[in-house]
Amino acid sequence: GGQHTIVTRNIWVKNSTMSTLTDTNNACDFHGNSQFYYITDNKINGGVLIRGADGSVTNNEFVSTTQTGNPVFYFAELKSINHTISNNRVIYKGNVVDGSRGYIFDCSGNSSELDANTDVDGTLLISGNKIIVQASTGSNSNFMEIANRGSTADNKIVIQDNYFEVNTNDIGGGRIYHVSGTPFSLVYEKNNTFINVSLRVEGISGSELPDVKFLSGTTYKGGTGSQLTVLYADRVIITGQSFTDSPENSIYLDIRDVLQTTAEVYMSNLTVLDYLVDGATGVANTDSGIFVNQAKTVQINASTIGTDNAAQQYRYRITNVNTFVVGNNYTFGSGTNSTSG
Repeated sequence: GGQHTIVTRNIWVKNSTMSTLTDTNNACDFHGNSQFYYITDNKINGGVLIRGADGSVTNNEFVSTTQTGNPVFYFAELKSINHTISNNRVIYKGNVVDGSRGYIFDCSGNSSELDANTDVDGTLLISGNKIIVQASTGSNSNFMEIANRGSTADNKIVIQDNYFEVNTNDIGGGRIYHVSGTPFSLVYEKNNTFINVSLRVEGISGSELPDVKFLSGTTYKGGTGSQLTVLYADRVIITGQSFTDSPENSIYLDIRDVLQTTAEVYMSNLTVLDYLVDGATGVANTDSGIFVNQAKTVQINASTIGTDNAAQQYRYRITNVNTFVVGNNYTFGSGTNSTSG
């Protein structure tokens, strides 16, 4: 979104009450020429427009009741992805608009905002937020959309210590993905609670994500499709996480390392229970608690995996893998395991 020359710095918006006047505007709006700005300790009806570089949105109370067009945290005209969204409380009561834009977090979901003009390295930090969605209408919309559409800077995504709850499965998708430019150098997730919220992380062929980490303390319950999905990545680490009541697979890793020479997947200390609650038995690649396809090395260790939902479901299905190492896991239920090279 445009060339961004920083001319405005050191701005505070603090201890204020703000409300949007229309459904298509945010209550607080910064522009692409802004840097070092702080939105803190406010009460906001609507959302914030985050642009420029080095912005901080912390310790605010958001209620979204009238806003149906713009996300609560809307990123645009980014000089850098280096922004902090931390320790906010959000109650979302508005309608959810269908489409590619994220209705809570949107960064380049349906427009080029993280693009070639985003040329300063940075980390987007989303931490310590409590977000509850009580939407009245909406379907097939994503809770979060973060996309790189041309930036070649060193961009990282960190999501940790959040509580996200959505009142219906079909508007709970979270998506972080690469379109063009340089892939996110790190996608890091730790110690979150996802209730009816799923997470999908995607590279593309020839621009695989180099480092994707899902670390201890995260709980998934319910969600949209598979609870955790990764496509096209060079290294994936999933450890110390809990997955229950997934509509499809709990974990779906279609790594697509066709030659099986590069990609590595390490899974340990997982609890994977009661998957496939929508009864997706017998459907290719969706009839297992854990599915992994096309990687050099896959390891599963010290994990508990099982369901009593159906007799013919696989606990894990590992296909097109050069080396598969299975450690000391606890498995139960009437399902089986499937591996193929």
